[in-house]
Amino acid sequence: MTRADVGAILAADPETPRRLEEMLEWLNLADRLRGDKRRWARDALSVCERCQATGQCENWLSGDRKGDIGEFCPNAETFKALRG
Repeated sequence: MTRADVGAILAADPETPRRLEEMLEWLNLADRLRGDKRRWARDALSVCERCQATGQCENWLSGDRKGDIGEFCPNAETFKALRG
């Protein structure tokens, strides 16, 4: 972990873990990120903590699912790879 990582964690929106969990649930990925794939979840959380699109994410999660998450989510490619 670097100083930048610590700074990002400290500056992260406290709702970040909730948004990530909701996204993983919505995409049917939550169960896949258990056990040997937990590193993927930590990596995804790290990306979320640096994300500048929290408002778009929140809107999407609250039901405004217009468009693809790839338009705003920096984890979209990771989620796509996990889905297969």
